[in-house]
Amino acid sequence: MRALLRALFCLALGAAAWLSAPGAWAHEVGLSRGDYRVSGAVVMADLVFARKEVAGLVPGLDGDMSGGLSPEEVSAGRAAIGRRVVPNITVRGDGAPCIGALDDARLVEEDGLALVLTFTCPASPRRLEVALPVIGELATGHRHIAAATSAGKPVGHVLSRSSNSFALDVAPATPAAGGAAGTDGARSSFADLLWLGVEHVALGYDHVVFLFGLVLLGGSWRALLAMLGTFTFGHCLAVSLAALGVFAPNARVIGPAIGLTIAYVGLENWFLRDAEKRWRIALPFGLVHGFGFAGALSGLAGAQGIGVKVVAFNLGLELGQMAVLAVVLPVVLLARQQDWFKRVGVKALSAAIVAAGLFWFALRVAAG
Repeated sequence: MRALLRALFCLALGAAAWLSAPGAWAHEVGLSRGDYRVSGAVVMADLVFARKEVAGLVPGLDGDMSGGLSPEEVSAGRAAIGRRVVPNITVRGDGAPCIGALDDARLVEEDGLALVLTFTCPASPRRLEVALPVIGELATGHRHIAAATSAGKPVGHVLSRSSNSFALDVAPATPAAGGAAGTDGARSSFADLLWLGVEHVALGYDHVVFLFGLVLLGGSWRALLAMLGTFTFGHCLAVSLAALGVFAPNARVIGPAIGLTIAYVGLENWFLRDAEKRWRIALPFGLVHGFGFAGALSGLAGAQGIGVKVVAFNLGLELGQMAVLAVVLPVVLLARQQDWFKRVGVKALSAAIVAAGLFWFALRVAAG
């Protein structure tokens, strides 16, 4: 058993070093939304993407290399945006291609870029097929929330690289058929957003490191539950506020702040004997980490059925956290039964956590 724990200890140190690599960014799974409407032979698509993703998609759009976009840059690069985006979104009406055009591009919300596209079909379609191969050009794991009306009923679809298209029946169907279509769409959207939340935790390496540092000192079950419960409450509250568009701090502040919370927990592990009173920092730190998902949630604000989407995404986040803790916590509690781990292991791992937190802080400050 001692040999196994030492091997796990070495593995954890190696993981901490790898997570400090420049590529180990957190919460990079992108999210966008689209509202699709049909009027005669014209299909209108109101899309919202994260500015950072569009800047990466269109070379030269971020002219001053600031890491953001200004209204002037969007206006000057409108034609370039159209050339990159419009051909990568296809609409077919009754099997015939519809001609697309970019009507507008403007900055919206905290970090969003709104694009208004129109697709003109040869005739008023009864059935539409919409595909977004552009998703393959965006961040790995990107999700697109599509809202439309199918057979007279509102439906939602969550698209990804592997499933980047959906179909709509424009003409109303019978009440029974229409109701089934709406129910299936809602179920699919909820399940996909729940899984998206799980993915965000799995790919949010800084979030995983923070949780590991939080429980590294161990403690009584009462103290651990109080700490994790308070952190979860703050995390859920921040995610909800950001998703609903009520409040979301600037990402340029939250990104470095998350790095500091990680460094602080690692440093505190050197001086605290146990985590009995650590619940006091869990709430504010939970808020900080929850707001770290605001960039990903920019695609949810204003989306159809926003309340259900927030619940699904939040539930996925918490399920992801529980899965991480289900693996990490038993190992930590078992390791803390070894004297060598309490003397050397905790401090060595905490030093690695401090280094990772400070690295992320510096990297995100430099990135602006």
